[in-house]
Amino acid sequence: MPLLAVRRQCWELKMAYARVTMAEFNSRAEMHGAIEELGKNVKSVFPEILMFAAMETAENSQLTISVYKDKDA
Repeated sequence: MPLLAVRRQCWELKMAYARVTMAEFNSRAEMHGAIEELGKNVKSVFPEILMFAAMETAENSQLTISVYKDKDA
């Protein structure tokens, strides 16, 4: 293998895979309970997760972003 090809492989970066999800709940209390529970257990529920964020978008809905190493995770 030519040296240039080897150097390209060493510097090749792989982009992480993100999932964006909208979640709606029956009440604000249910939404806060669910996100609190997930926050406590996120690594056991999603063992390969690299990052997780949730934002309220309305009284009883939220947008979540989860980041994984690759699409298969």
